[in-house]
Amino acid sequence: MQRLRILQKACKVKKLICVMVVFCGGLFALSPSIVLDSKEEVSALRLLELKTQSNPKLYVSTSNGVVDIYDLNGVLAKKSLKPLQSIKLPSYTDLFDNVIERRIFHTDVNKNGEALIVASNATKRDLFLHKNGRSEIVIKDLDVAKALWIDESTFAVGFVGNEVWIVDSKSGKVLNKRKVAIYRFSDMVLNREDNLLYTTGESGAIYALDCSNVNLVAKFDGVHKDNIFALGFANNVLVSGGMDKRLATYEIKSQGKVAELKEVSRSNFLIYSVAISEDSQYIAY
Repeated sequence: MQRLRILQKACKVKKLICVMVVFCGGLFALSPSIVLDSKEEVSALRLLELKTQSNPKLYVSTSNGVVDIYDLNGVLAKKSLKPLQSIKLPSYTDLFDNVIERRIFHTDVNKNGEALIVASNATKRDLFLHKNGRSEIVIKDLDVAKALWIDESTFAVGFVGNEVWIVDSKSGKVLNKRKVAIYRFSDMVLNREDNLLYTTGESGAIYALDCSNVNLVAKFDGVHKDNIFALGFANNVLVSGGMDKRLATYEIKSQGKVAELKEVSRSNFLIYSVAISEDSQYIAY
């Protein structure tokens, strides 16, 4: 059993919060205020917080093909520690006719509560679109790494081979696609205000792509010397972390096409994941 630990206190040092990952053990420095028990390994998290809604939702994806949806306000108030609802993806059969539950790699949700879910199959991965209580495969048996909603009707898909597609969610038609680089894809975040996608991979560079046509409009490099594992973006601040143990913070300018380096911090270990608060005051890694 793995536990998702929600922390309400953390140490602030240069606006960085060190977040410790716990694998079936104790938390080394901070005790959790709230513990949500998951029967399966937690593989992805997504917080949906809309200005039009008073109750933010926490989407907890697992290695067993389930996305549990929590009312975050109820969780923080310790009134509702059980999921409001759950999305269960269909299982698949492997080459030996064993029934296997899908490992979920990433989940994104739009304003309408429609979810894009990247999950394993027998050989590669499928992309599911969950809406109106049903989950349907929209991209089948390809090396999908991540999918993000651009707006309520279009989404971007990043593939392991570093190709990015823009897809119409209603028709399933691929509107545009681009091979970004020859290097392996790692992560992708959306700059909604400037209608740009920032993608990255093992080259150590960050690419800015126009969401409408996937044209390359800028490339940021010179900081990371190896694979960038993760990106975070909020309030015109872009952060990146990776194999070289560096955490870079950029201020985004000129309609998203210029990244001014503000700070480079060093970790004592590889930086596998980063996140940034909505007001860009706090960075977690």
